[in-house]
Amino acid sequence: MRLADKKLSLEERLAADHFFERIGETDSLAVRRLVKVVNSRARSYFYSWEIERVAPYFQGCEVFFAVYGIGGNLTKEGERPDVDVMVVTNMRYKKGFMDDFETDGDFRGECRVEPLCRKIYYRFRSTMNFEITGKIPDNYNLGVTGGKCLITLTPFENGRKIDVVYVKSVMAKGSEFGKHNDQLFLSEKDFISKDIDAGGNQLPKVLLYRAKAEGNE
Repeated sequence: MRLADKKLSLEERLAADHFFERIGETDSLAVRRLVKVVNSRARSYFYSWEIERVAPYFQGCEVFFAVYGIGGNLTKEGERPDVDVMVVTNMRYKKGFMDDFETDGDFRGECRVEPLCRKIYYRFRSTMNFEITGKIPDNYNLGVTGGKCLITLTPFENGRKIDVVYVKSVMAKGSEFGKHNDQLFLSEKDFISKDIDAGGNQLPKVLLYRAKAEGNE
């Protein structure tokens, strides 16, 4: 795997700056903290042995992490009651999409914890209430989930609620990796092509962060 340039283009940076300006200073700080969490998870993943173990799955495509601004702060006028963002990744581990490690017991008592959710929880637990709605996608639950869940971060004091739509690339158990389905995406471009409404139109979003590693041909 080869790390690719993750810098946003000038146009993407200007659009991101406009989104942060729209949501205000307090909420911008919270969203930027979330971006830092995703960046930390991406760096840990890209510099781990795991990325080499799963490299055969990504030949000719890429592993990526991205954060987008979405929702009413893009599409509607006036003050919105919350801030909507979307975190997207197709990271996977040798045995699926879950990291195998023991927790210290204070994150829902689970022994196998989705690694990015775990980082978000620990980063925000002192200032925000953390709640997951829906099932966190893993490698073999297509049909149980559409490939995404909702993480709601509600501040104890200042700021608005942040709804984080967490989208992961998933495939059905026993299916061939790379076989087309609406919940499987092998690159950022592939995800964007599938993030559409019922009429086939692109859903509005603003890129705030990306990181990717390209597989060998």
